[in-house]
Amino acid sequence: NKSAQRLFGNSMNDDTAELLSMFQKLGTTDHDQLITQFQTIVPGVDSNLCAFFLEASNWTLQNAILSFFDSTGDQDLAQQLEILNRPKPNAQFLLKDDGVSQYYSDTPFTKLWQVTNTGSTAWPENCSLNFVGGDQLGGPQSIQAPPLPPGTTVDITLTFRSPSQPGQYAGSWMMTTNGQQSMMFGEPIWVCITVEQNPQATIQSGWGGFGSIPFGGNGNQQTDTDMMG
Repeated sequence: NKSAQRLFGNSMNDDTAELLSMFQKLGTTDHDQLITQFQTIVPGVDSNLCAFFLEASNWTLQNAILSFFDSTGDQDLAQQLEILNRPKPNAQFLLKDDGVSQYYSDTPFTKLWQVTNTGSTAWPENCSLNFVGGDQLGGPQSIQAPPLPPGTTVDITLTFRSPSQPGQYAGSWMMTTNGQQSMMFGEPIWVCITVEQNPQATIQSGWGGFGSIPFGGNGNQQTDTDMMG
């Protein structure tokens, strides 16, 4: 359809397509997260309207956005495209310290990134690094960022906690400008971990606290006195 081609088929909307692709990879079914993702791709849309189109599309993000633009008049569509295509700040993240090599259940860990403003303007005063989807892993919902000048590099450390159940987990954070018609920008931070059972938890769940009984004992050993008596 014409709206879909204008939204996703235009080279000026590569960032929009990348955001949509990233959100699809996260594979969330949480309705609140899907509404937030809808508003990230199409800024300024009321949350109730997002929920309406998502519910009508069986909570499939791409179909909901296409339905929204199909129902939008040419003038409104042009305004939305102008918002989507406006100049954005930029950010690049480089992982400097991965924290640990193995992730055990219910254990804190940290990661350190080097962040560079790769754009041509300073970051806005009110921008922040926000959680956008997947598994939050005990990480921050939002961290205020400084108005970083172009070409400047700073370090950021985030603290997480692994889930209690072994398995594979992934979450993502992105920079956002906040305020009216907020937009996300730059590369996303991905945290992807494979959690193993904590060996300490395994030890604690075994037989313990019976130091007076030798390994293999039955608790009914006789003393020398008993045997002589």
